[in-house]
Amino acid sequence: MLNRWPVFLESHFDTLKERCRKGIPASVRGRAWFYLSAAQYRQAHEYENSSHGNLFEFYLKQKIDAKVLDDIKKDLPRSFPDHEMFQGDSSRG
Repeated sequence: MLNRWPVFLESHFDTLKERCRKGIPASVRGRAWFYLSAAQYRQAHEYENSSHGNLFEFYLKQKIDAKVLDDIKKDLPRSFPDHEMFQGDSSRG
């Protein structure tokens, strides 16, 4: 499905939606979100759609609101409970 994403998205959208609702296996979750969030499309077309050039570099230079950063720090261990980076110190979140 991921290898044929444009075709699958257009012709089998209901199947895709059903599979997402059942749960995305951890082994392909990162790759699936890359496509589902449209990051793949945005990355492929970033120069066409941005007056800033490389969007990754642009966002790296932006100041992050402290509340947003705090929310991210809280969500990481909840989003990735089995990831070794987010185990152990529950006071971080």
